[in-house]
Amino acid sequence: MQCERRAVRFAERLPAGRFEGLDPSVAKAANRTHHDTQRHTRVVAGAKARVALVTGSSRGLGSTIARRLARDGLAVAVNGLHGDEYASLVASEIRNEGSIGQAFMADVTDEAHVAELVRAIAAALGPIDVLVLNATGPQPEAPLADVDWHDHLAQLAFFVKSPILLLRAVLPTMRARGFGRIVHINSEVVDLPPPGRSAYVTSKAAQIGLMCNWARNLPRSASR
Repeated sequence: MQCERRAVRFAERLPAGRFEGLDPSVAKAANRTHHDTQRHTRVVAGAKARVALVTGSSRGLGSTIARRLARDGLAVAVNGLHGDEYASLVASEIRNEGSIGQAFMADVTDEAHVAELVRAIAAALGPIDVLVLNATGPQPEAPLADVDWHDHLAQLAFFVKSPILLLRAVLPTMRARGFGRIVHINSEVVDLPPPGRSAYVTSKAAQIGLMCNWARNLPRSASR
């Protein structure tokens, strides 16, 4: 599956440096883009930091991405569901390291929540410059014969609906400011589908199609 994987691999489109626990080839690709991001950061040296929203960043890969971006000098909006105490812990750890981090609770599959999330971040940190689409829900395993349309919809809500809602919320400001990065998180399951994961694999494949379309149709100043 080729779109040059330009916007497919997380590491190829984020300021990264080294990421603990990532596949070596992904880490190598991440390092290739580190200096590019630093160049953009230096352009606004002395000005307000670029703002990154990492959805689903209260734990796991999302929290690692959030911490890395904070260390690279971005102001990071850490996102989790209401009642998720880990988001505040990640934001606190970021601040303890001398960086800018704040927790914002929202269900990114809900249109009203997304609109309020983007408004709240803009009011507290500034407009979103970097959007990392990391949020995911439960991924139950089941035999193919037992997986119905509602199971697929549950996965599509995170991997297609949520990206679309967030794009529509952040793109006008990115265009107006002449800068933006929108990052999807790919998965190897699209190329090597495991048994019992039909809904998840199908939804990730749909997300990759969405991403490739964005890479071709959005201006480079708004997304890459």
